[in-house]
Amino acid sequence: MGALTRIGAEHELSLTQLRVLGILRDRTPRMAELADYLEVFMTAAGLELAERVHTEVRRALDPATGRLDATERQALTRLLERMLGSAPA
Repeated sequence: MGALTRIGAEHELSLTQLRVLGILRDRTPRMAELADYLEVFMTAAGLELAERVHTEVRRALDPATGRLDATERQALTRLLERMLGSAPA
């Protein structure tokens, strides 16, 4: 651990970042697989931050999306998900 910490610090990398580099060097895992390797989970502080960021993004987009009715917002969401590849075609 000491050697890894020292080498990571020399490259301004945390131990987790160093581990990710090692995993990705030999594999091309999907994000879920990477999470399994790293036992990634949302902490209470992370969840709170995610909620704050979500609220700020909604406020920032509201001038554009606020003019849409519910049906238009749903259509926009489906189109964006399809464009970004997060929904089945």
